[in-house]
Amino acid sequence: MPAGCALFLWSCSLDTTSAVKLFQLPGMSVGEALLAAVKPRLIALPATLVCLCCLAGVCAVSCNDTGCSTADSSLASDGRLRFSSDGTFRILQMTDLHYGESKAQDERSDAFQQAVLSAEKPDLVIFSGDLVSGWVCRGGQGGSACGPGWWEARWAQLTAPVRAAAVPWAITLGNHDAEAELTRRQIVDLAVRTQGVYGLTRQGPAAASGASNYWLDIHPAAGGGADAPAARVWLLDSGDRYCPPLMYGWGCVAEDTLSWVNTTASRMPAAPSIAFVHIPIPQFIDVWWDEPTVGNKQEDVACSVRDTGLFQLSRALGIGAIYSGHDHDNDYLGVMQGVRLAYGRKSGYGGYGPPQGWQRGARVVQLRPGEDTSRSETWIRMEDGSKVYQQKSDEPKGARQMVCVADEFRGDPQLLLRAIELQQQEKGQQNAAETRMLQLAALELGANLGPTKE
Repeated sequence: MPAGCALFLWSCSLDTTSAVKLFQLPGMSVGEALLAAVKPRLIALPATLVCLCCLAGVCAVSCNDTGCSTADSSLASDGRLRFSSDGTFRILQMTDLHYGESKAQDERSDAFQQAVLSAEKPDLVIFSGDLVSGWVCRGGQGGSACGPGWWEARWAQLTAPVRAAAVPWAITLGNHDAEAELTRRQIVDLAVRTQGVYGLTRQGPAAASGASNYWLDIHPAAGGGADAPAARVWLLDSGDRYCPPLMYGWGCVAEDTLSWVNTTASRMPAAPSIAFVHIPIPQFIDVWWDEPTVGNKQEDVACSVRDTGLFQLSRALGIGAIYSGHDHDNDYLGVMQGVRLAYGRKSGYGGYGPPQGWQRGARVVQLRPGEDTSRSETWIRMEDGSKVYQQKSDEPKGARQMVCVADEFRGDPQLLLRAIELQQQEKGQQNAAETRMLQLAALELGANLGPTKE
């Protein structure tokens, strides 16, 4: 072992062999495992000690008299994300990768990631949920047919491309991620324990439902004067099934999480912000029918039946955009009341979709300091490397969708009717004259819902 790293490990009171055994996943190099073990201490130490380890060859950085920085990365030696010198910061959103269904599909998803990472060279990658198809593990002993280690093996494979690209990355969880042998908290623990120096995922507070609730601040470019955050990215856990107290429909960003966001934001300097969730909020229905949109809608919006208030809080806190996944056949975006509501593009080869004729892709969002994030430049980076700016939605939008769709509504028009009534009441639009219309709509919708979302 190089002398610099031996001194570094001694100062951190770590045993090298134990650290590597604890943190190394299949496919992870010894250097990456070592960085996963020492990252919290690495950030806290003086820059001279950081450089000592880096110069010894453990991590890909450049060093000078004032400190070290990661080569070709927006992650500085102090652990902060920073805008580039040209005043931009590009975020690449990969969503619904759905690893774990077959070796062939997973290998094609690997190739997809490598292609878009090479073509885009982003400053940050966000995996916005359904990293795996945990449903393949249903039905075994203890609820899992996959056995111990299934999630770790999928994790090692699905994160290998971003680790190899040496690009900062972070995750928020989707509805299928905790259907195998690990809980949401255990998945985030795995991420934090093994993600290496470029992984930025954090365990969310106990007071907030779910696990993947946290934020990432983006600071001005080095040498840019004041160092207060110039932008902020919220990653919020939208759960899996149900939005309590409802026992049907899809998950939601719960009220306790929103309370935590509100309290936390009030204690920090304000910054133009965006948020990533997996399950879209109900306003994704409204923006399609009520506002100009670009992109495509090829399936009903499977949002949470109950509106917990994320849209309203976003308006109050200056969160100018909410990006989601979940609906593999939608990629549209629009702006409503100053908030952009946007889907990513179906990225992986597992799961259903995308529609015939579509390439898999990843949404890119380019931030600039101080800009209105509802108007940030955005495009889709396609699997073939092409960069596509979405065109105005020109397909007929047809009859308005009246409720967030859910699997439980199939064959149960009364449940569907209650859901429609709830959403109408939340919008203040319910009145006695609509009751018959809602009943007829419930019968029709219940008979015409599409396939289950797997």
